[in-house]
Amino acid sequence: MTSVEKGKVANPQNKSFSVVAASCGDALFEVKTNILLSIANAVAHFLNQYQTDMPMLPFLAQDTVCLTLCSICWKDL
Repeated sequence: MTSVEKGKVANPQNKSFSVVAASCGDALFEVKTNILLSIANAVAHFLNQYQTDMPMLPFLAQDTVCLTLCSICWKDL
């Protein structure tokens, strides 16, 4: 980003560069990514458990309710 701003390299005219440029200018970018990381850590075990060829659908409703209630009621699980 600094090289483009200083004029050392040409400004790429594509969507991904504009997304990165907007993210670098966002003051809350670090907070937003930490929130996403927190959510990912909360559901990682749940997602890993259901990535299988075994029939897991009968357990999905109960595990979803448990995951939701645990994340609401108990913060440190």
